[in-house]
Amino acid sequence: MSHRSDSSDSTGMGPLRRVAVGVLSGLQPRRETAEVAAWLDDQTPGRRNAIVAGVLGGLLAGALLFGAFGWIGMLVYLLIVIFLVN
Repeated sequence: MSHRSDSSDSTGMGPLRRVAVGVLSGLQPRRETAEVAAWLDDQTPGRRNAIVAGVLGGLLAGALLFGAFGWIGMLVYLLIVIFLVN
């Protein structure tokens, strides 16, 4: 699996891609972060962008859901995200 440099890095999607890789590797504890990044690089650009958008949309939906429960909900959401990425 090789690392390809394509439009996702040149359009400023690098930081968004890193967040998506961190969350996806947190959801799949048996896979290393580098392995998840290589898998994401092997996808077509359209599919890769859809995966990144889906992960970020899920984070936004989670923030809105937990935000409905006030500051305690936001603290729980923050702990969940930290636990996933760490």
